[in-house]
Amino acid sequence: VIVSRNVKLPVDPLARPVLTVPDANHAVISLLSFFEVPESAPSQGVHPSAIVHPGASLGIHVAIGAHVSVDDRCVIGDNVILHPGVRLYAGIHVGANTIIHANTVIRAAARIGSSCLLHQNVSIGADGFGFYPAPDRRSLLKFPHVGTVVIEDEVEIGANSCVDRAKFGETRIGAGTKIDNLCQIAHNVRIGRGCVIAANCGISGSVTIGNAVRMGGGVGVADHLTIGDGAQVGAMSGVMNNIPAGERWAGVPADEASKALRQVIAVRKLIEKSPKKPSPRP
Repeated sequence: VIVSRNVKLPVDPLARPVLTVPDANHAVISLLSFFEVPESAPSQGVHPSAIVHPGASLGIHVAIGAHVSVDDRCVIGDNVILHPGVRLYAGIHVGANTIIHANTVIRAAARIGSSCLLHQNVSIGADGFGFYPAPDRRSLLKFPHVGTVVIEDEVEIGANSCVDRAKFGETRIGAGTKIDNLCQIAHNVRIGRGCVIAANCGISGSVTIGNAVRMGGGVGVADHLTIGDGAQVGAMSGVMNNIPAGERWAGVPADEASKALRQVIAVRKLIEKSPKKPSPRP
């Protein structure tokens, strides 16, 4: 059993051996690396079925798998791995040591940093969701999106997540940020460094998220809001107001966590005190 030093252990009737370490999670990360089986990856070079435009630039030791498509003016750094079915539109830059898994699509001349990890079916650079009623009020006009996406170094994006291109300028994800599966990052969102965003989060357009923010699963954030550095947002929260740095928020609509919990308790007490309706006759 691997245990952190600050944990007080009960007497173990099985007398199992205990390994005491400064931090159990750090120790387990190191331990599991010995048992991790490397996934199969494309061999170095370009697979015969891949299509690489003559105007693309490839670094050394690049591995491009089956049916990959790399368009004109793409720049692929050293040691990049593109798994089968990856599609890079024109003008994409991919930094060194980045791994992009199968069927990921990258558009809008996006910039992907070094040592990033994009899991399967990630979508980068699709148009943002922007429409406006036409003059006749019988149809919708689509806003052109002419911006791009910038993903800094050491970012990880989970399977089936989407990062939309900006209407103007850029959508940006800061270095070291980790995004789980099935997340939606809308146009012109700016996410800081070292954030953790759990699965099924939806971040609306032009939201600014500071550094080291933690968001639980299923959080929804309304457009044009700011979430300050170090803030924490509880799972399934609906954020409709700015969140100051360092605060913990929860609930729908989200509020400071202790206040949100008091509201829940108050509602439960109201229900408990309300008179019970008589049961209907059979």
